[in-house]
Amino acid sequence: MAGDKNLQLIVMDIIARRRNNSSISRNEDHGMGYLRGISGGLFKTDGEGRRLFFPFGIFGKARLLRDEAEEAYQREAYENWIVAGIGLGAPLMGGVALIESSAGRSAYLLCIVIALYASLLYRVRKLPKVYDARYSIIEGWRNSARDHSYASLIFGVLTSLGLVALGCWVFVMPNAEAPWIGAGCAISAALAAALWCAKIWFKVHNSSQA
Repeated sequence: MAGDKNLQLIVMDIIARRRNNSSISRNEDHGMGYLRGISGGLFKTDGEGRRLFFPFGIFGKARLLRDEAEEAYQREAYENWIVAGIGLGAPLMGGVALIESSAGRSAYLLCIVIALYASLLYRVRKLPKVYDARYSIIEGWRNSARDHSYASLIFGVLTSLGLVALGCWVFVMPNAEAPWIGAGCAISAALAAALWCAKIWFKVHNSSQA
């Protein structure tokens, strides 16, 4: 319990620091790093000059942003939501081990996902929807790669490869109770590694065209 409280305090401190730095320019504040790279794939300016935010990616409508200031605010809010989701979700995920039945674990995880979805939906509820805008996965990857640093992209590749190795180890370990978990982890991490490599390619390509 003490560890969970410490983790939550760290998350709150990170969010407070990010808010204190909100007046700093985009590049100085986020350093083209991990969080900026994640959020970057969900924001774009279309051919009509509209600033659009896709909070749910391909699974929802775009939201219209009034100006650059509102875009900066929504970026920061979304990145804080990611930090809070990771920090508060980690101890909640630990509760899965306390549930014996598979159905109970599935229901518990579904409740966490619904809670995260509802919290994000609440944050963007007042933003007007744009029905004629479409989210492009390739364009999202390209924008995400643009806002990532090379260090965060390489870290993503290495982390994914580490999870591939871990999943393979779980799959082949003797007397494994659920080898399919290891296989699923390895496959998912391999796909993630491929995505990180694609983003590195996009970033190099974007840099060569700049």
